[in-house]
Amino acid sequence: MFNLTEVQESGFDLLETNWYGMHVDKLEWKESKAGAEYLNLTYKLDNGRVVFAMYHVFNASEKARNIALGSIKRALTASGFEGDMNFTSKEALAEAMMMVNCEGYIVIKKDAEYGDKNELKNYRKREEAPTTVNTTDMPF
Repeated sequence: MFNLTEVQESGFDLLETNWYGMHVDKLEWKESKAGAEYLNLTYKLDNGRVVFAMYHVFNASEKARNIALGSIKRALTASGFEGDMNFTSKEALAEAMMMVNCEGYIVIKKDAEYGDKNELKNYRKREEAPTTVNTTDMPF
């Protein structure tokens, strides 16, 4: 039924560390192994590739929650969001996040267990495109 003998294996090379134009393509709430909900986003890059990001806004760790909320705020701000940043429901937050359209700073994260992968590290407005990247302002 499925003859794979002549099928070429597919895959993607890692993206180079750089800024990429992107927008939210898909958003869903998922449950972690620990039972806490998190926001899972698929960002579609202007070059057609996708990058995934998880925001652990209900994590038991206050530090993890603050990192997630800070990333969400930076994404919304970079996208020109001017509404109230006090979201009263996860649905309201999700609705705002679907409007994210900015540039994302994507790096290569080394992972000996699962293999290297791309990771989204920061956000900026599309019109702020310097020719050099100042990594001292990156939250990593």
